[in-house]
Amino acid sequence: LTELRVRGNKLPELDEDIMRCCTKVALLDVGQNDLRDLPRVLGYLPDLRRIALDGNALRVIRAPLASNTAALKEFLRKRGPPPAGPGYIVAGSDPAANGFDDDSTPLPTSNEARRIVNSALVGTFTLDLSDTKLDSLPDELKNELVSKSSSSPSGGTIGGQIKKLNVSKNSLKMLDDWVQALPGLSSINAAQNEIDSIPAGLGDIELKELSLPRNRLTSLTLAHSPICSVGNVMRSSLAMYLTHLDLSGNHLEWFPSGLSKLPALTS
Repeated sequence: LTELRVRGNKLPELDEDIMRCCTKVALLDVGQNDLRDLPRVLGYLPDLRRIALDGNALRVIRAPLASNTAALKEFLRKRGPPPAGPGYIVAGSDPAANGFDDDSTPLPTSNEARRIVNSALVGTFTLDLSDTKLDSLPDELKNELVSKSSSSPSGGTIGGQIKKLNVSKNSLKMLDDWVQALPGLSSINAAQNEIDSIPAGLGDIELKELSLPRNRLTSLTLAHSPICSVGNVMRSSLAMYLTHLDLSGNHLEWFPSGLSKLPALTS
């Protein structure tokens, strides 16, 4: 067994006896469970290179540590000695950490950011950064997006030319910076993140498609967002033009009445 995936369950803990048998596991995905802590044996598994922990209410292990597998394993080893028997890491050595870039993704340089943006300015004008472990808009990428476009007759920004944004399967908590940097969007796919708010600036965009499944939005948040502003004095462009809205897998407890008043919504 080299991969163990038990994401999206209600596990309160990881059985230490079972984890002792996972000496060949390289990927352990236990995201979206009810874990409060982790057994120290994980720190001694020699091939373990990535532990996905998002969506758990860990009490002892802080978020920066939880997102860095090598550091997390070192932390767990400090809790005590390895299990008895062969097949575990010898104290002070972790072969899985050598030459391996754990859960983090290097921030793009200026040249890389320019290349990413230029590739988005062709075809469907889509900026695709899905599954890249982002928790925010990188500064170098933002600088490139908000810079003036030489091809725009009105002196607009480069980001204003991009029509579709795909930032699904990341760790984003908000979309504010993205909305500011990409004012010409018609479609946003931000599925499977940690988003718990709708930016006010989204109301100024004539967005047609908004996909936000498997995030952390609540009914109250939506009720006071630009999505539900139809009929208010300050009517939003978003509410008037939106045709597709996906809110599945969030934390809704009741149906905001504003959602039933979106004039262009079809799905």
